[in-house]
Amino acid sequence: MTYTPAQLSLQRGTLRRGTAQFGFSASTSLRQGNFDENTSQLNLTLHIQNENVQDMQALAGTNYPLTGVVNADLQATGTLRNLHGGGKLQVAKFMVYGEPFKTFSSDVRIEGSEARLENIQLAHNGARFTGMVAHDLQNKNYRFDVTGANIELANFQLFELPRLSVQGQAGFHLTGSGADDAPVINGQIDLRNIVLNHETVGSLTILAETHGEDVQLRGRSNFENAELNVDGAVHLRGEWPGQVTLKFSHLDFDPLIRAYFQGQITGHSSIAGSIDIHGPMKRPRDLVITGNVTQLSADVENVKLQNDGPIHFGLETEALKVDEFHLTGTETDLSAKGTVQLTGEHTLDLSSRGRFNLKLLQVFNPNLVAYGPATFTVNVGGNSTRPQLSGRLELKDASASWLDLPNGLSHITGSLVFAQDRMQIEKLTAHTGGGELNVGGFLAYRNGLYFDLTANGTDIRLRYPPGVSSSADATLRYTGSAKSSLLSGDVLVTRFGMNPHFDFANYLAQTKKTPVISTLNPFLDNMRLDLHITSTPELRVETSLAKLSGDLDLHVRGTAARPAIVGRVNIAEGDVFFNGTKYRLERGDVTFSNPLTIEPVINLDMSARVQGYDVTIGLHGQAIGGKGLSMTYRSDPPLANSDIIALLAFGRTRGQGVYNASQPGVNTNDTASASNAILGEALNATFSDRVQRLFGASRVKIDPQFIGSENNPSARVTIEQQISNDITFTYVTSLTQSAETVIQVEYNIDKNVSIVAVRDQNGVLGFDVHIRRRKK
Repeated sequence: MTYTPAQLSLQRGTLRRGTAQFGFSASTSLRQGNFDENTSQLNLTLHIQNENVQDMQALAGTNYPLTGVVNADLQATGTLRNLHGGGKLQVAKFMVYGEPFKTFSSDVRIEGSEARLENIQLAHNGARFTGMVAHDLQNKNYRFDVTGANIELANFQLFELPRLSVQGQAGFHLTGSGADDAPVINGQIDLRNIVLNHETVGSLTILAETHGEDVQLRGRSNFENAELNVDGAVHLRGEWPGQVTLKFSHLDFDPLIRAYFQGQITGHSSIAGSIDIHGPMKRPRDLVITGNVTQLSADVENVKLQNDGPIHFGLETEALKVDEFHLTGTETDLSAKGTVQLTGEHTLDLSSRGRFNLKLLQVFNPNLVAYGPATFTVNVGGNSTRPQLSGRLELKDASASWLDLPNGLSHITGSLVFAQDRMQIEKLTAHTGGGELNVGGFLAYRNGLYFDLTANGTDIRLRYPPGVSSSADATLRYTGSAKSSLLSGDVLVTRFGMNPHFDFANYLAQTKKTPVISTLNPFLDNMRLDLHITSTPELRVETSLAKLSGDLDLHVRGTAARPAIVGRVNIAEGDVFFNGTKYRLERGDVTFSNPLTIEPVINLDMSARVQGYDVTIGLHGQAIGGKGLSMTYRSDPPLANSDIIALLAFGRTRGQGVYNASQPGVNTNDTASASNAILGEALNATFSDRVQRLFGASRVKIDPQFIGSENNPSARVTIEQQISNDITFTYVTSLTQSAETVIQVEYNIDKNVSIVAVRDQNGVLGFDVHIRRRKK
């Protein structure tokens, strides 16, 4: 710093704060040590680096929604009241109203009391903004001339609306001058090729021209089949009082339906009418908006809707008021009126009545499939967080189903009463799975939807998982919300069956796999289960491999997406068919003890008579995972395990094979026997399925190489027919020797006593009485 009575000089000064840095140099002439604003000559140089825009605004006392990092070089000379100079200004990481721009640069000019930004260059994803802005600090006047080109609306966050995509191009040219209390504004805004939710709308041009103290607005559309006009005037003094009118006809609002109601549009929508806006434009909250819709039509979920009479609505003092609203359509007649306060506690005063088709519910949730008539009268008071309801809803022969649930509801009939914040079920019956369901409880709105529902069902059939069909009586309760719910109750299984192609082992294996995404279906993930499942005594189960009877006592826990089972299944008796042989279950049970998943532990003993041997097989262990199942074998007369396996697989022991005399002890037929067994099993599966469909036969077995009475290999066919639960008819014949035919009839008096009548290949008729006793 240098000081004399004639001059003051500051050179190479530096100010730092954080990463920001100010470098400056300044000098001024003095008159006998005094500074004169009109005559003292100034020379100023300023260098700004990495300064935050928000900090600069705090120093200037402004608070505009601007952020960025400033770099600038400025020089000025002259007196304090008449400075002249300029420089360069750049802003990196520039954001305006949260919208990021690539860069901002401008030339700076200072001429007396006026500061100008010239040659403005502002870029944003291909869009370019250029122009000039000037401000007279002394007279507080401004002027501007700005242009925008190549503006893609889809690239701006301002137009990223929830559920509604906006695309198109825009451009503008705006000029203005004057003071804040007396501006002059002229310009033009062009919107071209506007697309809402991938549906083309058209183009729109808006002009603004100032005449005296008023600016005139005029907008005209260039839509394909619709029209939108904007006309208005604003007085550019005081609070800018003005009036703007929008008139539209044949306007398509399909994108709004798809965006906010999610319904399936099955025909174009159309709306015609006008909207009037008047009041102080500087205070948008005090604007008064009135609307008059003369024509409205829509086709949603094949339900055609149209207005019956004009629709009047208004917005004043931040309250939306509907004076008249009446829609009619296919099985639909709706009317409503009332007021909704849009600020504060959002108070409500609404009343509605009419009838509608439940198909319209898909507008709000496409996963809900419903149809049928509903009539209602509903009045709503209170506020949006705690609405107070009154009225009534009547359903008659309606239907509803959820895409993710195996059963839906049909023939829904009943009445529901609205009281305060809940909808109470007065009486409601429905059919599901061929049975009848009585529903009670309520649904309430308490900062979200809450429900407490009960259901009593009789003889309800459930086809879940696919390939399994069961019938049951149930008493259930469903409480909670969509975010957290509990399904509890008792289920009594009365019938159970499986599709022949259902792979139960594969289904159990799938339940143990951890899903890649745990929220594939939040509704099922958040539905907790607490069900007690029992069965009727001696419940009969029929599959393609077995006919069983028993009982079960299970508890289902976990969630609907990942259930877990704890309990026990007891098998009292039954028959299992494998490789054409019928095995009788002596005892058995399946235990579920893992509370986190479905993990069955099997303990079964079954017996069969094969070629004069009584064979007993035991299956024990965990069916899925763990160490797997272990098998035990025993026979009467006793045989080695290898002989028992050969007897079950090939129909004979190893010692009954044909041997090669040149190699004693080597059974050359083992490979052929294995091949024949595999071929026989494939033939059995194919022919059994086809013969069953043609003749109703229960079982068909083909043995490609059977050793007959004369030790001659030949093919044999066995056809078994289950005439009733107690009588089984078996026909066995050789394909090479017609004399070798065996006919057998078995009559089961009970599970321990049976009578077998056999006509053997020699024509001899014999009777056997089988008595089974279990001893510990």
